[in-house]
Amino acid sequence: MSETSPAEDGTYFLSYSRSDQEFALRLAAFVRSHGISLWVDQLDIRPSEHWDRAIERAVTNCRGIVVILSPRSVASDNVADEISFALDGEKSVLPVMIERCSLPLRITRMQVIDATADYEKALEQCVAELRRTKASPSPREAGAGPETHRIPSADVDLVAQILVQYLGPIATVLARREGRASRTMEELVQRLAKFIPTGSERAEFLRKVPR
Repeated sequence: MSETSPAEDGTYFLSYSRSDQEFALRLAAFVRSHGISLWVDQLDIRPSEHWDRAIERAVTNCRGIVVILSPRSVASDNVADEISFALDGEKSVLPVMIERCSLPLRITRMQVIDATADYEKALEQCVAELRRTKASPSPREAGAGPETHRIPSADVDLVAQILVQYLGPIATVLARREGRASRTMEELVQRLAKFIPTGSERAEFLRKVPR
């Protein structure tokens, strides 16, 4: 384990349900033994770090994510958020199914590594795919232009401070991401409101945010 916990470019993030941690840690050990950097919360978060913030930084900074699919993980809001962050950030997503389950909507058309029948073969496929993905340039490496902020960062931070009351620390990541995709404050607010699951809280958020 390195001295710093945030994932960096070239590092992959492991997304899984805590109920599947035994498989997750075995997969992580195998992938790491083949020289591939894989960030795992239980291995890479320092005791003094805030757990949620460390995960946010890791998901934001990683090159891509490996998602362990099971009935537990597809029911997890945290796993769903991590998949969305990766896809919205144009990062690679590698699904590894360890038990039969319904695929999350956003990855239904992806090629899934099936570990339900041949575990060892699935691990080898996972390593091979991560090596292939790592060899391909990321959007940033390929010359993607710098991000532009149409909305002032101070306004985005203000909205994030209000949103955190409903979503917790993840609100900052959401606000900054949606801020880059929004042209107006109204558009940003409407985008963020969709992440609040309760109708009454969503309406309260819309009232609180200055336009």
